[in-house]
Amino acid sequence: MIKIALPSRGRLARPSEELFSKVGIDLSRPARSLICRTKDICVVFVHPKDAGKLIEANVIDFAVSAQDIQVEYPANAEEFLPLHFAKCQIVLATRNDSSIMRFEDCENKTIATSYPNLTKSWFAQKGIFVNVLPLHGAAEIAPWLGVADAIVDSYQTGTSARVNDLRLVTTLLESEAVLIGSPKNRKNELTENIIRMFEKVIDGNR
Repeated sequence: MIKIALPSRGRLARPSEELFSKVGIDLSRPARSLICRTKDICVVFVHPKDAGKLIEANVIDFAVSAQDIQVEYPANAEEFLPLHFAKCQIVLATRNDSSIMRFEDCENKTIATSYPNLTKSWFAQKGIFVNVLPLHGAAEIAPWLGVADAIVDSYQTGTSARVNDLRLVTTLLESEAVLIGSPKNRKNELTENIIRMFEKVIDGNR
């Protein structure tokens, strides 16, 4: 039986279920149930941050995740197919009156973010030292409270930044939903069949 994990919450949840319905996978289940079984497929609903680790542990075969999540919570899981929804940008932004004009200006500055691992890694690759302040949400307020010089956050439209008088400095990552799985299964027949099944529906919607 194929085991597939879907996001149980967040921006990925509803589009993932809609995609699976178009593929023909019945996700009917009792309220609050986190598991759905058909003849050949078992779908489990998990926190998006856990999908990669569950694949790494070999307890599921495939999962719907997002590129930003996989970078922030790395695991031994491979991206098999872009799914073309839940697109966003992970950006560096700061106050409109800030002296930070380029990412190079962040040397020795404090960056507030809910993506601490991604932020540390990105700046380290650029050879720039930054102090990272992990936050669980509402990072936009951090520069105005004086606890950070800039933020790294997920933006879909940029509306939140404009409302909070922030301006974009640069984009760290372009992200979208992806189908992931174990690297060791990348070239087997099951994986190829699953990928073709999703590609057919995705191509038909574009």
